[in-house]
Amino acid sequence: MIQMHDAHEAFTGDLVTPLKARLPRYVALEERAERSVLARYGIAYPLHPCVKKADLRALMTERRDLMPPDDPDGLWDWAAGIEPWAERIWPRPPRVVRGYFLARYQELTT
Repeated sequence: MIQMHDAHEAFTGDLVTPLKARLPRYVALEERAERSVLARYGIAYPLHPCVKKADLRALMTERRDLMPPDDPDGLWDWAAGIEPWAERIWPRPPRVVRGYFLARYQELTT
């Protein structure tokens, strides 16, 4: 189920949560697309709250490890109290990540 939590982004694209908060019409479109995708695969809407919680923790981990720390416009104020995962994200060059991806793909498909 958690693997489907962003499937609608194939149709709507992906926007960061702080920007979505300022675009209510986009949020409505995204919800409609999410309902449709989940219905197609027989998954109840809305997803269990633990899915959203895990997704937000992943977002905060990405913010901590991959984004600039400053927030002069207060775009991240809404996220106060959401703890990132303890594990860190270590950026890698695309050629290295491609190798990891292909090795894992090979492992899963043979």
